[in-house]
Order: sequence, then C-alpha cells, then structure tokens
Amino acid sequence: MLLRSDKVYEKSKSRLRLVDCGYLGLISLVQGVEISGPTIKRFLEQVSFTG
Repeated sequence: MLLRSDKVYEKSKSRLRLVDCGYLGLISLVQGVEISGPTIKRFLEQVSFTG
C-alpha cells in the first residue's frame, strides 16, 4: 500500500523494498558500486549470524 502511494518518497520506498527482499535486495542496490574488503567481510559475518 505504501509502495503505491504518491505521498511516500522514493527513498523510503527503496528501503521498504530492501526489507522485503532481505540481503538480495541489498546486493542488487550496490551492483556497480565498488565495495571495500572490510565491508564485504562485515557483510558476510552478518549473514552468517542470521542464517
């Protein structure tokens, strides 16, 4: 319902979509962006703690 509203900012809609998609949504948002080694390490640690 919020995603279809014109009164909700696109930035907020992106966050809602990310929550729905989980980590796959995060990965799709950072495609084409250079990510540092420590950031990847922290991401993998986070994924391993939730799985």
